[in-house]
Amino acid sequence: SRDDHLAYVGYQSAGTLGFFFFLYMLGASREIPWNDARLLFNTAESIVFRGSIGIAAGPPGAFYYAPHPLLPSLSLVPGVMVYKWVVDRWLEAWSMTKVITCHLGSSVFGALTCTLFLNACLRLGVSRRKSSFMTLLLGLGTFVCVYARSPYSEIVQAATMMGFIGALLSFWDRQDYRTALRVGIWAALLINTKLVFVLALPGGLLICIYRLRLDWQRLIKLALTALVPLGLGALVILKHNEARTGIATGTGYGGVAPEIFAQPLWEGVWGLLLSPGRSVFLFSPPLVLALLGLATTWKAKPHLLWTLGLCLPPAFFLYAKYEAWSGDWGWGPRYLVPFVAPLLLPAAVLLQSLGQRIKTWHWATVITVFSLSGLFVQSMGNAFYFDHFIRISQEARNGWLGNPNRIGSKGVPRPSGCDPCFEDFYPFQWLPAFQQIEGHWWLLKTVPFKTSSAEATLTAPWTRYTSLTVPIERSYRQARVDWWV
Repeated sequence: SRDDHLAYVGYQSAGTLGFFFFLYMLGASREIPWNDARLLFNTAESIVFRGSIGIAAGPPGAFYYAPHPLLPSLSLVPGVMVYKWVVDRWLEAWSMTKVITCHLGSSVFGALTCTLFLNACLRLGVSRRKSSFMTLLLGLGTFVCVYARSPYSEIVQAATMMGFIGALLSFWDRQDYRTALRVGIWAALLINTKLVFVLALPGGLLICIYRLRLDWQRLIKLALTALVPLGLGALVILKHNEARTGIATGTGYGGVAPEIFAQPLWEGVWGLLLSPGRSVFLFSPPLVLALLGLATTWKAKPHLLWTLGLCLPPAFFLYAKYEAWSGDWGWGPRYLVPFVAPLLLPAAVLLQSLGQRIKTWHWATVITVFSLSGLFVQSMGNAFYFDHFIRISQEARNGWLGNPNRIGSKGVPRPSGCDPCFEDFYPFQWLPAFQQIEGHWWLLKTVPFKTSSAEATLTAPWTRYTSLTVPIERSYRQARVDWWV
């Protein structure tokens, strides 16, 4: 019966959420939040300890504010609350407690991403067994796995994007007040993770208009239902902006120079999809299965492709125009983490359509190759915190190719170390000698065995191209296996 089916889906969702949360916490990073994650965590700490979103800066009464929307910081608040509860009773345990509790939020949202993906697969008519397999592939074989281990905002974006796409897929099947409310709630949560995802909302609106094009009266009622939570979400953004900047329309990012969006669109798209250093297919190999499933999905579930095609490209193309399209410092193309779960859905449709053909040698080989490739790549991503190899690469680049002249950069010109500048990013985007996956494999063969930097340099990836002895001592000695145990 329908009630039995809903109960089963509920139990399976709870089991999936618990399984991945346990797995991600067990394999969580040993690093406290750094870089962008540090701003999010400092905001969460300030909320719990001071009741304010302002982050203390230097002199008493001096504060600054994270440029991100509020939800990514709120996702870390429960972990900080656990941290506070422990240190109030056992101060000596503060260091290890912080290392563990700072990853609670990312683990929850990583598990939620997988759960929402599972429910979307079931809604598309994929069998429970194949839906479960694809969910494992998402959670362990794509770089969702890496970001679920670290408190970056991208994993919160991934969960809310999957929730929004899943709600729109439900609306294709059932146009009622409950589904419209779900669409509005997930849309509100999505834009509170990153403002750029406002670009996904017009596509969702077009889908709703198309489904109710013959019943405008009902369309207006359902649209008003969805606008209630969406309006509340927009109000939260405005109030958060006002608290940080003094004006409701202040985003917290400061002045944005037009030059940072001067990247040629074709070059950004090429880089995100096919560059040797930042291709999404290299860092999430199972997405190749989604490519193979596009034709099947168009025949069996065309509404899925319409949903993806209307909601995802606007933000994707904006990222491609951004000078630092690769996502600054991160594992792979960091800005594409929110797109991975929805984009993997066509692979689930393909798997379902294969039926017994999945057991034939060629399909079995294809699925096995890309599944195992995904597991290997994420094993490399989780072996070390990605910042270590990035810093080693910077030091090696300066010793081998020279320290670039950044004075003329149209990003943020600095004499040394410019995060969004082309001068600092090009090795990680385009040069095979600094490919992250290979770099982490090299570190895995040296760091755990206490290999000295002088010995490690002899087998580094760039030795294929140069016989120079490149100094990496300063950054190499900081590298360590990234597991809290």
